[in-house]
Amino acid sequence: MEQAAILKSGEVIKLTGLLNPKYSIYGFLNSFEANVNGVTKKFRETVKEDFRDVDLVGQVDKDVVGGFYEEDFFLEYLIDKNKLYELKHHKYPFKPASVEDEIIVKKLKVVAPYTDFCKIETYKWPHQPNIQIVDYGTWQIKIPTGVFPDPIEGVNVQLNNTAMQFYNHKIGLFVTPLTDVDDKQAKAFLIAKIAIQINSIENIFNSIELGTSSDFGQYINSQKSEWSNQPIFVSPTVKVLEDYMRNLTSFYEGFYANQISIKKAPKKEQFYWLARCLSAEALATVPMNDKVDLLENISDYSHRLTENNNGEQLAIKIIESFTFSSVPAGDRNDLLDRLMKIQVYQVANVYNQTNTVDTQQTLFEILYSKIDDNRSGRYYNIFNTNDNRKKFVLTLYKIWKSSKYNPKYADPSYTLGANAFGLFPESYYMKLIIDSGSSIEKTKYYNSENSPAVLLYQSFGELNDAFLSSTNIEYEIEGIKGRKITILEKGETTITTNSPKDNNQHKMPYSYVYGVYDLFQPISIIGFKPDLDLIEFRNPKNDINIDDPTSRIPVFFLYYMQDYSDLKKIDFAAMTAVEVALNLTGVGELSSLKYLNYLSKTRAVWTGAATASETVLFWEAVSGVNGLIQFTAGNALAISSYIGNTNPDPDIQKFTQRLNTFLGILTISSLVSNPFIKKRLYGAAADVLTQERKLITLGKPHGLDIDTMNAIRGIYDIDSLIDLMHLKLNNLPDYARETIITKFNGFAKDEQFAFFNYFYNVQEEGKWIKMDFKHSRIVNGETQFYTWVDVWQNEIQFLKNHRTYEFLESFHIIRNDSNLLQHIHEGHFEIKLRGGNAVIGEPKITGSHNLTAMRDTPVTVSNPLQKGEIYWVNPPPKYNNPNNVLNSYQQGKIQRNMSDLIDPHTGQYFVKGSGSSIATKKGENVYFPSSYSTARINEEMSYALSKIDRLKPSKVEQNSLGQYSFTYFSKATDNHTLELVYLSNNSNPLLGKLQSIYPQTF
Repeated sequence: MEQAAILKSGEVIKLTGLLNPKYSIYGFLNSFEANVNGVTKKFRETVKEDFRDVDLVGQVDKDVVGGFYEEDFFLEYLIDKNKLYELKHHKYPFKPASVEDEIIVKKLKVVAPYTDFCKIETYKWPHQPNIQIVDYGTWQIKIPTGVFPDPIEGVNVQLNNTAMQFYNHKIGLFVTPLTDVDDKQAKAFLIAKIAIQINSIENIFNSIELGTSSDFGQYINSQKSEWSNQPIFVSPTVKVLEDYMRNLTSFYEGFYANQISIKKAPKKEQFYWLARCLSAEALATVPMNDKVDLLENISDYSHRLTENNNGEQLAIKIIESFTFSSVPAGDRNDLLDRLMKIQVYQVANVYNQTNTVDTQQTLFEILYSKIDDNRSGRYYNIFNTNDNRKKFVLTLYKIWKSSKYNPKYADPSYTLGANAFGLFPESYYMKLIIDSGSSIEKTKYYNSENSPAVLLYQSFGELNDAFLSSTNIEYEIEGIKGRKITILEKGETTITTNSPKDNNQHKMPYSYVYGVYDLFQPISIIGFKPDLDLIEFRNPKNDINIDDPTSRIPVFFLYYMQDYSDLKKIDFAAMTAVEVALNLTGVGELSSLKYLNYLSKTRAVWTGAATASETVLFWEAVSGVNGLIQFTAGNALAISSYIGNTNPDPDIQKFTQRLNTFLGILTISSLVSNPFIKKRLYGAAADVLTQERKLITLGKPHGLDIDTMNAIRGIYDIDSLIDLMHLKLNNLPDYARETIITKFNGFAKDEQFAFFNYFYNVQEEGKWIKMDFKHSRIVNGETQFYTWVDVWQNEIQFLKNHRTYEFLESFHIIRNDSNLLQHIHEGHFEIKLRGGNAVIGEPKITGSHNLTAMRDTPVTVSNPLQKGEIYWVNPPPKYNNPNNVLNSYQQGKIQRNMSDLIDPHTGQYFVKGSGSSIATKKGENVYFPSSYSTARINEEMSYALSKIDRLKPSKVEQNSLGQYSFTYFSKATDNHTLELVYLSNNSNPLLGKLQSIYPQTF
């Protein structure tokens, strides 16, 4: 009878000739030593998964066969693929056990009170080949009934000090205080397994020769210290301990398989090579400081952070190692803090000296710039590449979600629970500070001017009979500067005129700094549609949509979204502005706006921190007028309470919905200093009042208190502003307001409010005198008197949003200059006579920039430009005599240039008369867009004229006759450039006469 052992495969083999057999904690043979040709060698169990990944394809069951291999040779094979085919010569040939051979099983024993570690139980019984001895459901050895440990109490085995200290320390912290028996047993067994794995790792540590000050030596010391006497966990669950055990097993397997490479590496790079060979879950067990120190080291100028040398993958693995549940929350916070640290490198020069280089960049920015997505190989499949930057950012986003920077994450260090908004007030960016002069605290890191909490993707427009104006609001990341990211707001107004002609749409862009934010500062987006390829609002772990109506993402993630969209050739602005109508029927639900409510001044309404009279919304509407528009905490609370009461009446429900939307926009308006959101609030208040009037008509009381309704009217109701305008007009001298007051009193309320907006701040008495002065004109044969106020009210068709005093003054100048108007619209024409012969002459044409004013007179002869047939009279005669040489052909003359020799009316080539030319001006004429009517052109010219400074011409020229021309450049409302030319016999630009206004280009 011989001794035998059980393999994981279920085989029972003889132990004869095997020395120092070792067993797994479950009793299977794990390793042994044997004499081979006079040399004692260690053999270790190897499964197929232990082989090199590249050899698992096509070699399984050939050269890749599980079994017990000579340990040293197998480790050499792992770094030398050529040794694969020699492995079969280094596999131990077991002999199967015989009947009645004595099976020996040694198992780990962990029992209460868990103070006796590490104890091994030994079981022995005779082998019976026909009896199954492994339960393949649990992978446990089936000990026969009646077989007991020998000795019964087991035998203690001494492990390394670090492993023993780990067990004793963690048992005392996390097991001894427990009362649940099952929970104690499960945790104690896991702690014992972890301690044994630590013992195996430390054995490899001890086999490596260390440098006196190597990173690897420092790492080993900090790792042993963490295992020995650091808590590592905070009240760990069984799941957390299982996660740590998996991570540690992965660490051991990677370390074990690559130990030869690590031993051969230069002493100062051993830790770097260890990290390279470990998986992310294995790195989860490495102390935080060692991992981040390594990140800093590979991010320097050593060129170790590239895709080709797997440096990018190493950095991503290190970041990913912080995502496992066994990693303490404090480590995640510390990682993010270290990523915000400005990097200063020590760089050796050619003289073997060390220079200090301050990069002025954070570790995040350096890693971000070096871990790339945009490589040519990605597009041409030259390399097997991945979107590493995308992985880096998504992984970091996952860490951010479980950090102190996410206001909805319950960090274990907090002493306070979540507040009424579902947020943790101790989270980094939710901290409040005292707002002087108010009991309402304000947020420390957000304000409506410099760092609004909301990116509001929206569009708005204006429609009348003449044109449609629409503006889209978008955002662009300007870049990273240190720890900060700057966001620009960009908008573009599109004006589409109601014209069947081409070129009836024009665009006017603008841009300004919207806010400056920390890298990890959360920001909310409203009106955003995610790019499903990037899954930016999905959980990176399980790809499930994040269920949060008010999305909160760190600003660094928004930075990557723009970068990613540039790479993917996606229009980031268009992508983000897909749902920009600011439809708050859903967002207006208070349950969805809790996060924004907290950041806004309305927070005090829900927490009760503000008195009823505290102002939560306050705008200074005009210069010198304070407190015209304000809303109190009491008003907001009354609306909130009212919304909470349900009424089945559909008309009351509609009124309630209008209130709900109003309250939602009110919340956002206190977060964003934005004229358009103020306009939204104005409109929302108007909707509430409109619905109230309907209820009054129907005889249905809504039940909301009168004070709150008056507060809403205070936002929409313009009576107070109109009263101010009345007061201002009444205080003017009689000679400056003879007709203005009467006209103002006759305005509708909306017109009175608009008049207030345009003229309340006009201080000069002389301007009011000009506004009130009576001008005369002939209309239908009768004299008509009018003032500029009449023009302001009735005669501006297209630029109603630009009716300032300066505009009216310019409009008066242009409309009353008949010579200028003829020059711009119809043009000036003359015939240079030759020898007094009016038939043989040469045309000269100037001006004529209005396509709609050009006459198109029929032509009956085949050669209309022959001499004598290009005469011009104004007005042209009616077409009743086709042979009359006075028939004009204006369009043909104006629209031709030197290279266009075909008459579009006849299809024939032009025939040049002697001494004349078909070109009427040098080069091609310029025109206002064909969509512009004559009235629109007059208004655009007036607008451009109102914007110039006559004392500052852009260009001054003097001709041979001594005349001066002064050229100015200005803008039309759609942002196109107009040139304005004055002529004068004097060098003083104020004495010049307006000669022409024409578009530079369209």
